[in-house]
Amino acid sequence: MDAFSVAECSGAQATRARADSERNDRLRANEAVEPLDVDTVALDRSYGSGRSNRLDVFTPRWPGGRPTATVNPTREALPTFVWVHGGGFIGGTKDDARSWLKLVAAEGFTTVGMECTLAPAGRYPTQVEEVASAVRHVVENAEELGVDPTRIVLGGDSAGAHISGQHVPTDLPPVYVTA
Repeated sequence: MDAFSVAECSGAQATRARADSERNDRLRANEAVEPLDVDTVALDRSYGSGRSNRLDVFTPRWPGGRPTATVNPTREALPTFVWVHGGGFIGGTKDDARSWLKLVAAEGFTTVGMECTLAPAGRYPTQVEEVASAVRHVVENAEELGVDPTRIVLGGDSAGAHISGQHVPTDLPPVYVTA
């Protein structure tokens, strides 16, 4: 490695370290405003075979526990919001939206924050396929997670919105896709 490459590499590492430190500070500050009346159903739950195929699930705290058939048979499952993180396809994690998803859950929803494989390791259409896998996992485990599988909304910020928007047409009934 020549001197320029070493300097370039250490500069990039310093920039990454500073960005990681700022992100951690921001996440700690967000935790201070998280609602207390939210249950964490799952953290880092695997939904696929990829190393980054993990999701977090939050629900409002109900008297007597989560709204599942085994805990509270009279409570109906909740509408669910699945969120795909942003980050320009090369950065970001599901953890970036954790506090916000807890705020949404406190309003009466089950929320799911999912992680995708970052580029360049995850080449198109990897992330779109991962969204399909995560949604399928949520539907297949709906009772355990407190999810109404007929009321799922998919969204995301930045690159996550782009990825989730690409998944939606693949999951629509054919009558909506063909025109």
